[in-house]
Amino acid sequence: MASVAQKIPRRFLGLVLLVALAINGATLLSVAHLRPAYLADYRLNTNPDAVQYVQLGVNVWTKGVYSRQDAAPYAPDVLRTPIYPLVAGGIQAATGRIWPLYVAQILFALATAALLTVFTARQFGVAAGITAGLLCAVDPMLSCLNFEAMSDPLFVLLSSGAIWLWIRLAVSGTDSSPQRLWLGALVGVAILTRPSGLYLPLALGATEIAVRTIQRGRPVLRGAVVAMLVSYVVVAPWVVRNYALVRLPKLTTADTINLLYFAGAGVYQVRYGIDRETAQARIAADYQLPTVEQSNNPWLVDRSIASMDSAERQAAWRIFRSDPPALALASATGLMKALFSHNVAKLAEITGYPWGGGNIDRLRSGIADGVSTLLRTTPPLLVSSLVGQLCCAVTVVLLGFVGVVMALRNGAGRLAAAMLLAALSYNLMTIGIVGIDAYARHRAPVTPILCVFAGLAVARIWERVAHRTKPG
Repeated sequence: MASVAQKIPRRFLGLVLLVALAINGATLLSVAHLRPAYLADYRLNTNPDAVQYVQLGVNVWTKGVYSRQDAAPYAPDVLRTPIYPLVAGGIQAATGRIWPLYVAQILFALATAALLTVFTARQFGVAAGITAGLLCAVDPMLSCLNFEAMSDPLFVLLSSGAIWLWIRLAVSGTDSSPQRLWLGALVGVAILTRPSGLYLPLALGATEIAVRTIQRGRPVLRGAVVAMLVSYVVVAPWVVRNYALVRLPKLTTADTINLLYFAGAGVYQVRYGIDRETAQARIAADYQLPTVEQSNNPWLVDRSIASMDSAERQAAWRIFRSDPPALALASATGLMKALFSHNVAKLAEITGYPWGGGNIDRLRSGIADGVSTLLRTTPPLLVSSLVGQLCCAVTVVLLGFVGVVMALRNGAGRLAAAMLLAALSYNLMTIGIVGIDAYARHRAPVTPILCVFAGLAVARIWERVAHRTKPG
């Protein structure tokens, strides 16, 4: 596959950027017209995580305290890693408005689409690059994410950029270069933006070492090891900070909370046929633990964060061991929901439109009646977003997995394909940890990788069709 690498013409890259700008610009103009107050006040977001991200950053920049509390005593926070709060809160503190953050996140999305296009074109050819870039640029789900103060747009840019750079260096055989140091730093910053990327360096590094060792018949370690070590050197000071503050030598408590109150709750949901909130409350009662709200806001209880984290992790593994089939079913269900769901309800919230999403349930009893009711009761903006999101999800997922098969069958590009697959598999596993109630947002880091494979699939299929229909 390396033999097909080409530099993408500027006009095609411009087309990808124009499409991404059009999709995001249309969303921005819709919000500005329909609900301008949302662009001014971050507290109008109903997602408490988004509000706390901004509050945390504002506290850092204006009060010098790293805390999510909006008043004294400003308990130090070990749930959120620092990069995104510093960005979001810094913009809010500097401008007094939240809309510049959303504009910045649009720029992050454009950069992601551009890097994706260039990487795919260089690795798999121009046709694959254009297709991959357009599939990423046109997705309304990714556009909607840019209008919430959440870390996804920045993390997707950083993690995707790190994956592309790591693969480029691996394919070129670069083992001793300052580029590996910069790569490690980039991965470390991505981890500090969203802790779900914590083990991504291990997934990429181990895959690079394994494939190159097999291909060359000897160990090739230096470049991959340098990148892995540097990434964790960047992360280490935050772990030291958490240990110094609360005696917890970890990056965050979010991983334990997800294991227990999301993956573990999924086991209860499958086993007892209850919803997530009921499952979370039942787990807390069964194991005499703080509730999920108290775990997220430890100042609500008179108990050390370290002891809470330890007890909750032990309970999570007890739940997993008690019913592995329920865990597998819950994780698989959550994964499928994340891959094929939408966030139109969030778009309705930020535009102030009513959302008749519940009418989709009527499709089970009658497709014609359900579609008719949905069209009558839902504004065209939401209907078009719904259709666009579902079409993009189905297209990218199906073509993406076709591309995986095609990529692995081509020996010339097996290293790049294997590393892409490792990154894809890792990100899919992070969705499984969310449990049965994973949703569209959780597939954001997966989408650019699937777009690479989907672009490859389209390009190869087109080549075969063209070759068969070519005269003579």
